[in-house]
Amino acid sequence: MRTWFLAIGLVTILAGIVMTSSSGSAKFSSDFPGENKNRAAYVENSWNVSANLVKGDFLFFRFLQGAEWRQGLFDIDEEFSGQAVLYVGVNVTDPRGNTTIYLCKLGKPQTAGEEVVLNFLDKNITRDEGGIDPSWFYRRPTNSYYEVGGTVQFNGTYRFVIGNVYPNRKDPPSSIDIRKVTFTTEHPYTYLLPSGIAVIGVGATITVFSLRKKTKPSLGGKTKH
Repeated sequence: MRTWFLAIGLVTILAGIVMTSSSGSAKFSSDFPGENKNRAAYVENSWNVSANLVKGDFLFFRFLQGAEWRQGLFDIDEEFSGQAVLYVGVNVTDPRGNTTIYLCKLGKPQTAGEEVVLNFLDKNITRDEGGIDPSWFYRRPTNSYYEVGGTVQFNGTYRFVIGNVYPNRKDPPSSIDIRKVTFTTEHPYTYLLPSGIAVIGVGATITVFSLRKKTKPSLGGKTKH
């Protein structure tokens, strides 16, 4: 019976330890791609926009292609066989005057008509002078980036310019949208901490009880005369 009590005590202690360990588990979330209320800047039918940013802001940059970008000449890229490709540069100038340059590749099947919208095929960095830390968006298998943006490294005005479009397009992007993404950390299992401590206490009590030696009653004898 005492062996059973010992086993129960140890299992109870283990359960309590698991509960207390789980109480510190963190849950990370964000409002990516950010809500309209978090817009740092927004402009329509323009090649550029500026935004006042603070070091530590997490930046998400998105542009919508111009109305006639799906028409006209396209290039052929060996990396994306069968695609008609349009190259678009995004130049980000930080408050120091240094630049980070993204190269975006947009495309559609070579056999597609002018009504087919272009899709993003690739986003990469061709120059990085430290104004933005893009590591959060890094996509290791393809050595590219999910999005244009990252963590702002300096206080001040950042200027964003859409340029180096090849083959050339006369009409500007339909819109440029810069948003700040907010990250939050929650600890949803903190309630397990007091419960886990209590469970450990119960398990320790059972274990101690099971290890106590049972006192044997003394046998009284009659004295012979």
